[in-house]
Amino acid sequence: MQKKILRLSGASVILFLIVYGIALQWFPHEELQESLLLQDITELNALAVRIGDLLESPEDVKTREIQQIIESEEFGEMRILYLDWNVKFTSAGADTQPVENKQIYQVVDDHIILRLPVGRNKIRGLLEVKREIFSPSAAYANWLPPFIFSLGITALAIAGVLWIKARKMTRPIDQLCQAFTRYRREQESSDLTLPRSLPYQTGLERRVSVLHDLWGKFQTVQEQLAGKVDELEESKQTLEQTIRDLELAKEQEKRLVELGYALAEFGHDIGNANGSVVTYVGLILQILDKEHVTMLDIARSLMYVRRIKISAMTVTGLTTDILEFAKGKTDLRRSTTQLEPFISHLEINTGFVADLPIHFSTPNPNLSFYGDVNKLTRVVINLIKNSWEKLGEQEDGEITVLFDVFEENGLMIQIRDNGTPIPEHVLPHLFKSFKTEGKESGTGLGLAICKKIIDAHDGRILAENLSANRGVQFTIYLPRCLVKPEIVRVGNAVQIMAG
Repeated sequence: MQKKILRLSGASVILFLIVYGIALQWFPHEELQESLLLQDITELNALAVRIGDLLESPEDVKTREIQQIIESEEFGEMRILYLDWNVKFTSAGADTQPVENKQIYQVVDDHIILRLPVGRNKIRGLLEVKREIFSPSAAYANWLPPFIFSLGITALAIAGVLWIKARKMTRPIDQLCQAFTRYRREQESSDLTLPRSLPYQTGLERRVSVLHDLWGKFQTVQEQLAGKVDELEESKQTLEQTIRDLELAKEQEKRLVELGYALAEFGHDIGNANGSVVTYVGLILQILDKEHVTMLDIARSLMYVRRIKISAMTVTGLTTDILEFAKGKTDLRRSTTQLEPFISHLEINTGFVADLPIHFSTPNPNLSFYGDVNKLTRVVINLIKNSWEKLGEQEDGEITVLFDVFEENGLMIQIRDNGTPIPEHVLPHLFKSFKTEGKESGTGLGLAICKKIIDAHDGRILAENLSANRGVQFTIYLPRCLVKPEIVRVGNAVQIMAG
């Protein structure tokens, strides 16, 4: 506020000076009169008579008195010019030069010079008075009208600025008054009237009165709205709690649905494993159900028994996976495993493919990797099963499982078939829950579970169609999982062991 007042004051002073300077050029000037007032001339004549009388006085008296008159400068700069050379008188104000030809009244530059004769019986000298030309009335006439005009213009400008500021301040008040008046007229049947007994002096007081009358109405409505807001807040909290309960129930329902589909998927896998067990048991019975059993028959039977044991362990692993999926987590039980026994484990669990050829390939079967063997087996078996179900009765159908190294210490697993490609619009959503590539009996959870297992290994799983419709390929990348082998020397033999 103080800064605004200072800025307004400074602007007012500048405006006044500018207008005053212009007004001085516009207004006419009264010239100074080159004359003396009659009263001054009368007093000077009396002074000259007095000096003439003093000239007749004794020498010491007249010298002192005349010197005091001259030094007083009551009527301006004064001095005595002597005409009589016989007068013996000297002073600082005396002029001993002849003065016969000097004028009695003279104007020099901005001064008036007046010479009056001095002497009782004869003119013995001249009293010279030198005064600056000055006329108070002319001076006032020259500067007073421009000053008053400039002051008036400045006052009008300040009043205009203050009026604009006041309008800016009162305009929101007017709008508020109008809004409140309109609101009251809409809400009440009686019209808004102002008491006539009040001595309103200004429009601002009238506006303040309207606001004061409407403020009470506004506070009443505000209190009512505050009560409604409290009720709405309670309703909002109740609604939010209901929404949270519904979301929790929906999430639980979703988990139950997923668990149901997952149980169906796991049941299918368990059925495959049990099918392998039944197949191996039948082969054992076929081998041993004869009169003469050879050692070769016993060895073959033991091989099938081992496969039955592995299938039973697979069923146990699937049961554990069901429990983990129901809890919403995927815990890994990592261990170091060589590729050769891992591939053998896969071959044992793919007995359900019957006569469909499956080719396993690896550049180095002695490579070892670190991971959850049961879960990775589950992933590869699921992908093989999907390819087997899609190939169906295709005569030339085949599946290839390739193991290779990527990025020095990463393991890549590719499952490839020569069946029909996956539709392009399905590929981006293939690993989402309840998304299937078109199998009639598919649940859409198998690939989602596979991706969850691979993500737990910090890996990636991708699906793509091979060029020229030559089939589908799933690629699994498991980074930083290969274990460098350790070379152990036993006597003259060398054994390569996983680190």
